[in-house]
Amino acid sequence: MDLDQRAARLADLLEGRLGIRGPDYEAKLARAGRLLPRRVRDEAEYIALARRMQQNPKLASQIDWARIDKGQAFVERHLKTIDPGDRTRQMALSWLTQNALNLVIVAVLVAAALMWRGFL
Repeated sequence: MDLDQRAARLADLLEGRLGIRGPDYEAKLARAGRLLPRRVRDEAEYIALARRMQQNPKLASQIDWARIDKGQAFVERHLKTIDPGDRTRQMALSWLTQNALNLVIVAVLVAAALMWRGFL
């Protein structure tokens, strides 16, 4: 499997598991940012670097294929553990709790203002 196929496979996983869209692997990786842990991001970025190095014949001989194999397996293993539905539920729950807290704060402030003005 060459680097382009590996990158395409990882790009599909990034889009499917994290919902990250972009024209190619490098763009999706850049958009992933902090959604990926540091070690996973480092390995994914090395694969992107190796793709650029492959374009130059002198640099192509410096590609560490063992690291590519290990890195791809590591990134794939991490991405396959992510459940897109669970991630969506967690984001919705977080949004609801933040808004519920805001509503409670506003209700307390309104009640305090009404008590201060003598309406309660």
